[in-house]
Amino acid sequence: MGYRWVAILWVQIILVSFALAEDGYITESSLKGLVFNSEQDVQGNGFSNCYINASALNLSLNSRGHGSGSYAYESVLKIEDGAKYDDTKEEYKSSSDRSIAFSEDADFSYAPAGINLGRSMRFGGFQSLGSERTCIKNYGSNVSMSAAFDSASVLSKNLSASLIWKSTSGTDIFHSTREKHARANLNVVAAFSGRGHIAAVAAEDAQHEANILVDEDYAGVYQMAKNMTHDVSYKLNAEADDWLPCCSGGFKDMNPLDARAFKSAKGVFDCTCFKLPASN
Repeated sequence: MGYRWVAILWVQIILVSFALAEDGYITESSLKGLVFNSEQDVQGNGFSNCYINASALNLSLNSRGHGSGSYAYESVLKIEDGAKYDDTKEEYKSSSDRSIAFSEDADFSYAPAGINLGRSMRFGGFQSLGSERTCIKNYGSNVSMSAAFDSASVLSKNLSASLIWKSTSGTDIFHSTREKHARANLNVVAAFSGRGHIAAVAAEDAQHEANILVDEDYAGVYQMAKNMTHDVSYKLNAEADDWLPCCSGGFKDMNPLDARAFKSAKGVFDCTCFKLPASN
């Protein structure tokens, strides 16, 4: 059996650069972004070997697979790193949000794949059981998820994954805000004959032990469905007291519990208002 492939690949890469006007001159700013879109459709018989590695700020996705036999595969990959498309205005604009979205449908059936290179070269061909693995990581929330299948004689898989990282902050003299949102999602539905592995690890940070741990292994003939989502949100609103406000109302209106020594400025500074000395 020789190679018989039909492959369709559509890729769009957009590098977005924003310019600022200053004193009548156009100057390039440091705001740059990337938007990547890829759609793929492959059908054929033979040997296949595929590898995808995608990353954005705090986000990472890795997918790889190989095998010999009959193979039908569709995938969609979209990355937005520092830019996004505004459908209402039909234009690209700067954004602090980062995201990766990936989906794939795969149907694989193992068979040896022979290659005829002529009399001068002899090659036995490929005899490789199917293997596919997808791993996602969100470093903003210290979580990773993966789904892997190997030694597969038959594999039918539908997988989708998404990663999101959002961060905004603002500050002025008396007020500061900071918001973060990190999300990771892995959804897989599969039927296979071989081995399967599902895993997820989440921790507060690199110095702490995992507070979420998923480790599943299957060997044989299985049907499975797994949907995992991890969300982390952080919001800070801070207000600063006026600098030494003792002479404009002082600490008289403070809650007594907040006015204790070393809990507020009252316990550190002597805020007695200045009084003129008495005259003779």
